Amino acid sequence: MSETDFKPMVAKGAELLDERRPGWAEDIDLELLDMTSGWHCVLGQLYGDYYDGLEHMDPDLRYRITDFSGRDHGFTLNMWGTNDDDEDWYRLHELWRQEVVARVGP
Repeated sequence: MSETDFKPMVAKGAELLDERRPGWAEDIDLELLDMTSGWHCVLGQLYGDYYDGLEHMDPDLRYRITDFSGRDHGFTLNMWGTNDDDEDWYRLHELWRQEVVARVGP
């Protein structure tokens, strides 16, 4: 398990979604939420898949590294060459679940 604090990353991602897609949390199905899935993660549920969601957040993201990245905003744990463990994914999932519940209730 890493010592990374994902809470500020998820807060940053949620703030970006609040800016770019107000009401986003209402479109998240908590029963389907799975941050390890490109289709059932937050961006996947909102935009069809993770990469389409990244493109909506930053159109240049697919083609170059920018200040915005999926990991920096809590949308994924993966970076090239990493091997994140299940506990980290669970923590990330729970933080996104909390963000949704804070906006729309359980």
